Amino acid sequence: MLAEPYLNRIRIGVRHMSYTRRFSFKIKPLAILFATTYIGAQLGQATPVLIDSFQTSQVNTTLTTAGAFSQTQATVGAEVIGGVRILNSYFISGPTGRKLDFQTEGAPLNDLTLNSQNGVTGSGLATYCGSTTCGTGTATFNGTIGSTTPTTFGLTGVDLTSAGTNTQIRIIGNSDQVVTIYATFYDTATSFARASFTIPGDILDHTYVLTFNNIGSDAPFTFSGGATSAIFGGGNTHAITFMIEGSDSSDTFISYFGADNVPEPATFGMLASGLGGLLWFARKRTSA
Repeated sequence: MLAEPYLNRIRIGVRHMSYTRRFSFKIKPLAILFATTYIGAQLGQATPVLIDSFQTSQVNTTLTTAGAFSQTQATVGAEVIGGVRILNSYFISGPTGRKLDFQTEGAPLNDLTLNSQNGVTGSGLATYCGSTTCGTGTATFNGTIGSTTPTTFGLTGVDLTSAGTNTQIRIIGNSDQVVTIYATFYDTATSFARASFTIPGDILDHTYVLTFNNIGSDAPFTFSGGATSAIFGGGNTHAITFMIEGSDSSDTFISYFGADNVPEPATFGMLASGLGGLLWFARKRTSA
């Protein structure tokens, strides 16, 4: 009789311990599942920093003579970083009467286009520096990468990394001929990061990734004048130029130019596999 209350206490204690163990088995996989989901959500919540989506059209003069030059400035607003887009085009070589066009094609096309007829080569340069007076000007731009430095630097407080969320520059475009692209990010006229890459001669859209740290990037940056990857954050980007060197008889279209963090398909696959494994583990533990 006297032992009965003590036996009940022991039974209650053992029962309490069994529930505690079951609860601990359940909570661990759920905690891991929550953490994995949170990390995946952070990957998907990167804040894009739009440099230009080319929604608003802007037309340069159609060039028909070798050596001809055209420049336009347009106050575009939030569509363009710094609010101002400057376009420069230069007819490098080709027979008189042939054409070179460099312009944006607004909605619904939304492209930056460089078009040259048969026998014509040329270059187009888009400049972003927050002012209508920071373009290279007719006296300096001759269609080569060495003549594209902005004359003033009006971008202030630009953080392409979005406080560390974004990790890359992404460019989407296509061309029916092989063309070379140069993307340059300036701190000063002599301190900059530059990436160059080639669009193959097909009509398929290609996405080019320029990672800030140059790890696994499609188009690695070269840093000049003491510039490092820090140029992309902390308000250190004060001007940007985007140049297309067009080949003979090319039609080139760029539809997106911006900074973001888009996980690769492999990243999504790894995340999905991890979630599936955790769900299986949690179910197995619960049933046990």
